[in-house]
Amino acid sequence: MQMMPTPFEADETREIHLNNGTIPALRAAPKDVMGPLPCLVMQHGYGADKYDLAQVGEVAAKLGFITVLPDAWGHGERLDPRGPNFMNAFSTNYFMEVVRHVADDLEIIAAELRHDPQIDPKRIILGGFSLGGITSILATERDPEIGGVVAIAGGASLASLDGMLGMAPMDAHHALWAEENDMGAPANAIKLAPRPVMLLHGRHDDRLPVGGSIRLYEAAKPAYAAFPERLQLHLYDATHEITMPMLADAVTWLMDYFGTPA
Repeated sequence: MQMMPTPFEADETREIHLNNGTIPALRAAPKDVMGPLPCLVMQHGYGADKYDLAQVGEVAAKLGFITVLPDAWGHGERLDPRGPNFMNAFSTNYFMEVVRHVADDLEIIAAELRHDPQIDPKRIILGGFSLGGITSILATERDPEIGGVVAIAGGASLASLDGMLGMAPMDAHHALWAEENDMGAPANAIKLAPRPVMLLHGRHDDRLPVGGSIRLYEAAKPAYAAFPERLQLHLYDATHEITMPMLADAVTWLMDYFGTPA
């Protein structure tokens, strides 16, 4: 992917384990570059695994970022074929359990990476696609030390996911959690400020409709009145997918706010 000049040579992507070995991940980094460097934690979507965004990690490494791509809870090496998983549990309750666990994991990962001497603790950015975008936003709202967030198809109203996903509806317990953690509720959305936020979404998304990202953007907007450029919403002629224009815009945003000069 040649989205912009690549000033660094990327080292070989390697497998790592976080949180005392419980979270398998990939780590991509620039080769022979002294830190501390910015770090992008990129979370994959529902039903995928840490390798799904490996090419994004390699591009980010060439741009001077350490990139960490974790397996989501119940995915990749963490999938348990003996119990409920994304292949056999077709309910919004289960999806919400995944969202809850992955958002918690991203907070744990960010906290652990702050102690890595190669990483600048003030330039840890969360990002992801779909499930990864949803959970990156949730974790950033909760943790004021996270530097910013870039979410592709990640703006969603959790309370209205029943109809979107075509699954069995949530029970009262999960519905309450979804309401309390609604990223588009103004009380939650304003917690993102003043950090840089980039929301990218396809206008024709048939899985997580674009209205969720628009709602989040509008809810957060008042908190960005003094620095409106830090809150960005980009819409595309796309469905529920990652496109090259999205990636190009995300790279530009990363370099503008967190990039390391060549």
